[in-house]
Amino acid sequence: MKQIKTLLFLFTISLCMVLTSCEDDDDRIHFSQMIYPEDNAKITSIEITDIHSATVEVKNAKGTLSGKSDNEEIVTVEISDINYVTLTGHKLGTTTISVTDSENRTATLTVTVVNSTSSLFISEHQIEVLTDNITNTDQILIGNIKAEITAELPPVGGGFKLLYTSSEEGKLTYYPDIKDLNTKQEGTFRYNYDEALQTSFLILKYNDKEYVYRMSHGNRSQSATKTSIISGYYLIRDFTEDYKEMTDPKITKAEGGLYARIANNF
Repeated sequence: MKQIKTLLFLFTISLCMVLTSCEDDDDRIHFSQMIYPEDNAKITSIEITDIHSATVEVKNAKGTLSGKSDNEEIVTVEISDINYVTLTGHKLGTTTISVTDSENRTATLTVTVVNSTSSLFISEHQIEVLTDNITNTDQILIGNIKAEITAELPPVGGGFKLLYTSSEEGKLTYYPDIKDLNTKQEGTFRYNYDEALQTSFLILKYNDKEYVYRMSHGNRSQSATKTSIISGYYLIRDFTEDYKEMTDPKITKAEGGLYARIANNF
């Protein structure tokens, strides 16, 4: 019996040597996407865009890391910190990157470079008209002005798809109704930051017109019974100049706003 136990022990040791010296899977060098820093979940593939770099963490690495890409025309690799790797996409495609630590342990990651896109779904209008010395008889007129401004805005239910060619501009597709993706208008977009106003603007050009929106971040609860938050932007167009000749009442502010929430690509 003792001899059998010895043979089983030796067999187990030999098997462990084949399986990386009985190293637990959780202790092996591997990649993590850092969405949640405390999460040790492995990733074996990732998508990045051709506009922005992405950083992934190398878990359980010991000592210094070295890294390489199988195709640097698609993705280049930089060891940005002790256990962090920065991936930069250069053109669309898929390749494999690998990192090796001081103990000669290697982890690999399949990286696919895709276009940088975002979709904005128009879920709400907000119209604001302010006047000097408004009277009750002016309320109907103010209501008409709000209706005029609403008619100039993209409708609720529409949306914009932004395809970035750089971090500040790109190609635009405008959908009056995202339920009908065959009806659309092509154009361009660009971002502009006004240093004096310390304000960002999104400038959309389609239908042979240019539309300038002041931007601000915003959140909206999905409903009164749900507490989850949807991120998006307030996009605000200034119409005050259109009513500058009015004196009775005097229009001091006329703005039409969209709440455009970030949506899955449509």
